[in-house]
Amino acid sequence: MNGLPVAWLFALYVGAPLLVLKGDAVRSLSIVLMSLGFGLCTLGCPKRVDSQSDLDATAREKVAEARRQAQSGKSDEALKLLQDLPQDNQAVAEVLFQVGEGQLASRDFAGARKSYGDLLANFPLFDRADLAKYHLAIALIELKEYRDAVQSLGTVYPRLPEEDRPAAVVHLARAAEGARLWADAVRWRAEAMRLARDEGALKVEEQRILELLETRVPFLDVARLAQELQPDSPLWAVVQFKLAKIYAHLRDRPRMKETLELLLAKAPSSPWAPQARAMLERAERHAVARPDTIGVAVPLSGKYKAFGESVMAGLQLALADSGLKVVVKDTAGDGSQARAAIAALATDDQVLAIVGPVLSAESSDAAAEAELQETPIVTLTRSEGITEAGPWVFRNMLTSSAQARALADWATRVKGFRKFAVLYPNIPYGTELTQFFWDAIEAADGEMRGAETYDADETNFGQKGTIKKLVGRYYLDQREEYNARRREIIESITDPYRQRKLLEGLKKKLEPIVDFEALLIPDYYKNIGLIAPALAVEDVITNACDKRDIEKIAKTQGKEPRDIKAVQLLGGNGWNFNELVERGGKFVQCSVFVDGFFAASDRKETRDFVIEFKKATGKDPSLLEAEGYDTGRVLRAIVEGQQPKTRAAMREALLKVKDFPGATGRTTVNDRREFDKPLFLLTIDRDQIREIDADTRS
Repeated sequence: MNGLPVAWLFALYVGAPLLVLKGDAVRSLSIVLMSLGFGLCTLGCPKRVDSQSDLDATAREKVAEARRQAQSGKSDEALKLLQDLPQDNQAVAEVLFQVGEGQLASRDFAGARKSYGDLLANFPLFDRADLAKYHLAIALIELKEYRDAVQSLGTVYPRLPEEDRPAAVVHLARAAEGARLWADAVRWRAEAMRLARDEGALKVEEQRILELLETRVPFLDVARLAQELQPDSPLWAVVQFKLAKIYAHLRDRPRMKETLELLLAKAPSSPWAPQARAMLERAERHAVARPDTIGVAVPLSGKYKAFGESVMAGLQLALADSGLKVVVKDTAGDGSQARAAIAALATDDQVLAIVGPVLSAESSDAAAEAELQETPIVTLTRSEGITEAGPWVFRNMLTSSAQARALADWATRVKGFRKFAVLYPNIPYGTELTQFFWDAIEAADGEMRGAETYDADETNFGQKGTIKKLVGRYYLDQREEYNARRREIIESITDPYRQRKLLEGLKKKLEPIVDFEALLIPDYYKNIGLIAPALAVEDVITNACDKRDIEKIAKTQGKEPRDIKAVQLLGGNGWNFNELVERGGKFVQCSVFVDGFFAASDRKETRDFVIEFKKATGKDPSLLEAEGYDTGRVLRAIVEGQQPKTRAAMREALLKVKDFPGATGRTTVNDRREFDKPLFLLTIDRDQIREIDADTRS
């Protein structure tokens, strides 16, 4: 039997067909198979660490010296000494662990990662391998290698002593957050809550779980957590509540209700139970709207209080003696407060529709909440794209895009202009209006010939060279006619004094390049009063409607009046101030600008509103009062005429508003849910601002 081939024995061991053997042959084969099996097993098993007794005297001395170096904090020296020693020895493993501990304590995290890694690779049966993995994870976290840290510590966490787990689980939660494993982070935070030793630590973990659920954990992960957690888990109730909020956001009200009812049935004394009950009650009230109640959400405190008061003044005038109830909430110009105001109006006050807010900063939050509550809201913000928040969001306010379209339409369709330029301040109002105007001109097959910007605080437009750049008088070396004449002077005139004088005269006499017919300046009246005269200094003529002045300019230049090329100045609602007439003088005569409201208009609806408002308040109305008034009148007309019983019916009625006569113009709600209306086209005629017909050449 001892002569059996090794290959045959191996085949027998791994499952060859059983041979029928008897007596000593069986015993001999059993011994061989046991020996072979043990040998094969040891080939695949991790190396065991031996004691220091297996080392010779020289090696033991190196180990001792390495240990001393490690204790002294000299990790590099200790590691050098260990390089020549057997890497399967317990003594070497001990020193390597000691080196890693020292590196971790001294915040040499890269070194600690290397030492712990070598230890675990070479000594997998080291008696403190779990502790090494734990400390390796700490180093990996500090090195921002979060996923590796989760893997390293997560595998050993169940085997850690109870006293080590509170600290370890905090590390695990931190690593999971760093790795963006949000659901795992919540699970580890829940474990930290279970192990918390005091009320303070419990609150910290609870608060962080709430933050993760609110801002980080995706919907599907929340749903998985809700399924896998048991009601006795400290996390169960909050996850159920979060899931209910997600269903509310998705407008899945049946599942929201089902989730809230489950929470209250399984955890009636949970800290989340009161909020769940309130949410359930609001959901039940949500379907019911009071057909005689309108909500208002505007800033009535803080630095924007005047805006809210202006809207309220117009709205109250529109709803006077209507029988409609108005519930008002203060947004204070804050997004979160605006969102809370909309939620309260929709759920607690059960309003049919909401007016407001005004500011861009609060309107996006308010629109999002109105969508969530499925309540029609008419915002009074200039913020572009606000109605894209959803089908329940409407807007009644002058925007930059509307101004740009109105100006471009008049300039190209009525005046026939095709070449334009822009001089704009580096502020949101200026850049936004410029962008929309540029788009509108190109859409009308016009051409933008130039654009220059200036700082918001600029006051000396001549000295800064802003206008010179616009008309080609700043970078003279780029003009061929200037370079040719300059070379001629230099080559023909040798007298330095005469040469200098001629060159100075050349600069002054150089004609400006005015290759545009109209110039948009999207700024406010104070700066316009400085820019318009500075344009004249650069020989840009802007008052073509003043025939006598044109004749003087022609005579000065030795030309016929018909040969004088004038530029049409264009502006937005920032021009509509009487102070501009005095500040700009003759240089702003004939300019054309737009606004969403003009109190001196001859339009019947506008004139009637101004008279009524002055009688009620003793003041002249502004755009905000007028927009508040028109919004209120539209809502009043719908309620009194169509009597919608639900918010959905109110929304449908708003979508059908067409050619409604208002103080700000005849209004139609377009397919983007914007209150669309013709703007007021204004000009300066001698000593006053007056309205012109949008279809009339001025």
